[in-house]
Amino acid sequence: GLRWLRWASKGALGALLLTYGVLIPVHFTVHIPQAEKVMLVGRFQGGWDSPRPLAVDGNGYWYVQLRLPPGSYEYFYLVDGEPWVDVSAPRVEDGLGGQNNVVSLALEGW
Repeated sequence: GLRWLRWASKGALGALLLTYGVLIPVHFTVHIPQAEKVMLVGRFQGGWDSPRPLAVDGNGYWYVQLRLPPGSYEYFYLVDGEPWVDVSAPRVEDGLGGQNNVVSLALEGW
């Protein structure tokens, strides 16, 4: 069984869960009706990933769904080519005098 995973370190736990294919659906949604193009940029695979395009509905909500292993991930949006941080979502310092959004994922019961 996977019972011994409870005692693994946080980094090792994430790596082992990824090995076993445990992915959590994460919905990124922002309301920016005036935008022409919105992209998601995040540290989802170690370093900064290439921007991912978001789809838009008829009411100005931009969205994308990713499946990620448990862990903590920094991200921000590119809105019409300019970096943008959602002030209504959790944020962390980016080390350069600004901020990024952050999402933390955990399996229920762990």
